[in-house]
Amino acid sequence: MIAAKLSLLLATAAIAHGAELTGYLMDNQCINLCRGTTGPTPCTPDLSNAFYTPEDHTGWCLLLGVCVNSKYALMSETPDGDGKHTAVLNMTGDAAHAAVMEYIKATQPSQLTIDTKAQFPLVKIVYDESDLAISDDGTTPVLLNATIADPWPVDAPEYSGAATTYKICVKGSDADIDANNMCFRSDVAVSKFDAKKMIVVQSSGCPDHENMSGGSGKVPNSQTMPDNGDSTSTGVNTCDSNGDKCGCGAGDKC
Repeated sequence: MIAAKLSLLLATAAIAHGAELTGYLMDNQCINLCRGTTGPTPCTPDLSNAFYTPEDHTGWCLLLGVCVNSKYALMSETPDGDGKHTAVLNMTGDAAHAAVMEYIKATQPSQLTIDTKAQFPLVKIVYDESDLAISDDGTTPVLLNATIADPWPVDAPEYSGAATTYKICVKGSDADIDANNMCFRSDVAVSKFDAKKMIVVQSSGCPDHENMSGGSGKVPNSQTMPDNGDSTSTGVNTCDSNGDKCGCGAGDKC
C-alpha cells in the first residue's frame, strides 16, 4: 500500500511540473460503462470503448446529459502493451469542467447530433500546478481549472500559409509516408501510430473522401467535386479496391 501511494505521488508530481498533457477527452459515465472490458468491445452510446478506443469517442456522446453530469477525464494518448488507455487526469473542478464543455462545442459545432457525430480529436490540457489535487480515494489526479487546446503548435509548418506541394499516386500501393506523405498535400501531417497499428492524418480531420473508406475521425465534405469521368452521380471521385480509377492516394486502404 505504501509503495502504491508513493508511486501515485511521484506520478502526480511529474504531471504537476509538466503542467501540460495530451490525450482523449472522456466522460466519467462512459468510463464507468466500460469498466471490466478486456478489449475494444463497444460499451458507450456511440459504440466506442473508453479504455481501448477513446479515439473513436464523439463530441455528440460527450455532450449527452448523463455524460455531462458525470464530468470529464483525460485518457492517455498512448495505450499500454495490452492496448489499454488509462485516465491520467480527472477534470471534475467546476472551472475545468466548463472549459471542457466550451471547447467541445467550439471544436465541433456542426457535429454534435446523432446524425452528424464524428470522432473527437486529441486535446492538450494546459494547467497550473496549483490547480492539481489528489482525489479522495487517492487515484487519478483531480484538475480544478484548465485550458483546453489543439495539440498542434500555432507555429506548426502546416499553418505557415506557404505554397503546398503533393505527389500524385496512380494506384493505392504507391502511397508511402516517407516517400510521398501518403500522397496528401504537404500541409497535411501523416504519421504512423505503431501502438494502434494505424495511420494518423492530421489536418482538420480525416477528409470525407472515398479513398478514406474504413478510416475514422472523418470530416463531412459538403463540397461538390468536379466530374472528371470517374465520379458518382453526386460528383464525388471514386476509386476501385486497388485505387486504380483515379489518383486517389491510399485507395481504400487508409
